[in-house]
Amino acid sequence: MSHKVPINDIKVLDRSRIDLGDIDQLKGSIERKGLINPICVRREDLRLIAGERRLIACKSLAWTEIDVKFYDELSDLELTELELEENVHKEMGWYEKSYLRVKIHNLKQELYGKATKGHASNSWSLDDTAKSLGVTSGTISQDFQIVKFAKINPAIKNITAKRQAIKLISRFREQAILTEISSRQLKVDSRMPYILINRLAEEALFDLDDEIVDLIITDPPYAIDIHKIADSRGFGGAKASYKDPTALEFEKLMSIVVEQCYRILKPDSHMYMFFGIQWYQWMLELLGKYFDVREVPLIWIKEGGGYTDFEFKFMPQHEYIFFCTKGVRRLNFECSDVFIYNRPLSTERIHTQQKPVKLLTQFIKISSAPNDMILDPFAGSGSTIEAATLNKRRSIGIESDPLIFTSMQDRLMGFSSASEKDENKDEEIESGGENVY
Repeated sequence: MSHKVPINDIKVLDRSRIDLGDIDQLKGSIERKGLINPICVRREDLRLIAGERRLIACKSLAWTEIDVKFYDELSDLELTELELEENVHKEMGWYEKSYLRVKIHNLKQELYGKATKGHASNSWSLDDTAKSLGVTSGTISQDFQIVKFAKINPAIKNITAKRQAIKLISRFREQAILTEISSRQLKVDSRMPYILINRLAEEALFDLDDEIVDLIITDPPYAIDIHKIADSRGFGGAKASYKDPTALEFEKLMSIVVEQCYRILKPDSHMYMFFGIQWYQWMLELLGKYFDVREVPLIWIKEGGGYTDFEFKFMPQHEYIFFCTKGVRRLNFECSDVFIYNRPLSTERIHTQQKPVKLLTQFIKISSAPNDMILDPFAGSGSTIEAATLNKRRSIGIESDPLIFTSMQDRLMGFSSASEKDENKDEEIESGGENVY
């Protein structure tokens, strides 16, 4: 129940809120629909507790009276409404603010009814929430997108800014459409350059048909029990986190992935799998259930030692790769089992474990032919996808981390644009009628 009191009797003391937002927009809404949500005051002295923006808007409309609710008459829902409205103007992180605005909107509709699109009513709408909080309707819509997306990918809460979160969600929507189109075309169109899938590998692999890829190159998490999280550059300079699974998580993950890789790989094909040496025996036995495995791993030698406690331990300068065969397949050319390639510069990496494209290119040239399909279940930075595209192969990349996935998309989009320019330049030279030496 609300009460009408003289508007000039409302006492406004010092308020914590300084930025009152767009009062004119709220004023227009109140003029059209009336004051749906009365202001809240103390009974004994009519001191304003909540609703300063509404009070100012009504005064500017030359109202002489205003609907109020006394604080001691508020229901539990109304008290919650009051608490939320007061909190939303305090200093807090961008996600907390988005979550709170969504909560306020839902509560308003519970109190005052849901507005029906296309029908005039005094029920509560998205616009009403925006106007009551002094933000745009677009802001509230974005808040709903973010909160809904966070239920699927909680990692979005860790992004530095709301703008970056919206960019990420937009990319996910685009990729969902492209992936659906690509997955359909995969069965009928052999010209698709690459397909990117943002899902857990142990889930996404089940959706791929039997024996559809010609080569697998992948760098799964090592699970070497180092208990550290390494940061890598994400899109727009943000940081993306990478963390190894526990030993039990790793065993469960790889048991699923290896079996599915065998199912998806065509007969007489190869697979290259990076691994931590601590897992040599376990991985050898697991892979040996399905593949013919070279017991002596291939070795990649880097330009320098990796990070470790260098005062007490040797710095590793190499990594190991299991070479697996399904059936029988010859190498395309003779090759040593030691590969010496520098890592990408730290300023160019979007993933801490990013592998050099030249190394992956060597594997691709040894074990596949143009237009073959290459799979990387742990795509990370997208280096395998880039190497495949450079060598006229098609590819499928699966990556679960939403931040790294978006960084991979940005990287590959830039790479694709540069490649197209190079191809166009080559075509111009070839069609110019002159010999170029």
